[in-house]
Amino acid sequence: MLIKGESGAKCHIWFELDPQAELQKAKRHGAKHFAFYFYQWQFEQILDMLRNEKPISVEFDDDFDYNNSRITTGTEAVGEGEES
Repeated sequence: MLIKGESGAKCHIWFELDPQAELQKAKRHGAKHFAFYFYQWQFEQILDMLRNEKPISVEFDDDFDYNNSRITTGTEAVGEGEES
């Protein structure tokens, strides 16, 4: 799966089939190019978020070798959904 941002940023999302396998850490492949890894069982949740939540942002953080990278809906509170 590939997410493309307005500023030309790209985030590839890879899915691991084996639920027992250790996931690879998120990687930076350039100033605006990232790769994130999730389990296959998370596919529907991520797809639902990409379809139904706005705005979506990618946060890459590997400071001090601590992998805290994520795809997020920004400052919106979890479970708030879209306002009508």
